[in-house]
Amino acid sequence: MTISVVIPTKNRARLLKLCLMSLVNQTIIPDEVIIIDNNSTDKSSLVINRFKKKLPIIYQVNINNNLPSLYNAGIKLANSKIIACLDDDCWVEKNWVENIISAYQSHPNSVIQGKIISYPQDNIYTKIMAQHYQNWLKTHLLANQTLAVLDTKSVVFPSQIIKKNLFIESFEKGSHDIELGTRLSNKHIKIILDKNIVAWHKERTTLKGFIAQHWRIAQSEAVLKNDSKNSDIKIIFSKKNLLSLFDMAKLIIKEISKFNIQMVIYIPFLYFML
Repeated sequence: MTISVVIPTKNRARLLKLCLMSLVNQTIIPDEVIIIDNNSTDKSSLVINRFKKKLPIIYQVNINNNLPSLYNAGIKLANSKIIACLDDDCWVEKNWVENIISAYQSHPNSVIQGKIISYPQDNIYTKIMAQHYQNWLKTHLLANQTLAVLDTKSVVFPSQIIKKNLFIESFEKGSHDIELGTRLSNKHIKIILDKNIVAWHKERTTLKGFIAQHWRIAQSEAVLKNDSKNSDIKIIFSKKNLLSLFDMAKLIIKEISKFNIQMVIYIPFLYFML
């Protein structure tokens, strides 16, 4: 069983090193590690070249492309039956590839969504994002451990499915993964949550970074809302989804109010200003 791992990256040399090291330490090494570099200006290329002796790396530089374009470029290069997408700010547990292969053998015609754990776990903003992830799961979890959407931080596709259903490249602000997941679900392609496929995601650890992240999320969901005439996307704006945002807002206020930072009150409303 062959597996390709697609990793888009830009100016995250230190985090990319951790990501690639976690692939080196796998119980089963992937057949291809496809890195699509969005014209990084840091030491990313040096990091990648150092790992070429340890991993079967395919390295391509794409200039000034958005994230869905980078994913699509990597998917088109992949030659394996299984194509896994992995963010460059994630590292994976040592049995990640092994568990992907096992899940694929059980569900060869389904998309497999891995479990995401936020780190560093002693940071207030990480705790908030960890709760946000739980809210996200509750919002989109269906019967029998299936999901209505997907998250590209750690997701696995059968090649024949993803090559026929690429990301929409006009989603420059984000939410390309939510759109794709919704589109696949509406085609009756199952997205199965497998908590044995574990990736650790590096969260923002400062208030400035946290606010910037949520401004981007708000912008990306605004793009989805503007395109909500498409019935495939209406699920994103259900009452249940809005309630999960309010749950997150309550946690933000609870955790940060002791610092008397008034700006935090503004964060939940980013989702509704656009």
